[in-house]
Amino acid sequence: MTTFLTPRLEQAMELAIRVHGSMKRKGDDQPYLVHPMSVLALLVKWNANEDTCIAGLLYDVIEDAENDAQRTQYRKEIEEKFGKEVLEIVEGVTE
Repeated sequence: MTTFLTPRLEQAMELAIRVHGSMKRKGDDQPYLVHPMSVLALLVKWNANEDTCIAGLLYDVIEDAENDAQRTQYRKEIEEKFGKEVLEIVEGVTE
């Protein structure tokens, strides 16, 4: 089971907050951050490993980038901070 709030998971939360912090969900106008945090909660409940939990929290970061340069920047940041495996999971679920 993942130890909740590891240093890497805290870094992932900081990135998710930076990217999604001011966004609102379409339809219900709730803070967008509720969604990736809910994904994280489910993954923790299901005893997912740390990399999977981080990827679950960050899976919309690349998709929600404003342009290709920002997508490239987010890919680089995810790989540098969390590793190639996390980036591969994120890219695998990014639309």
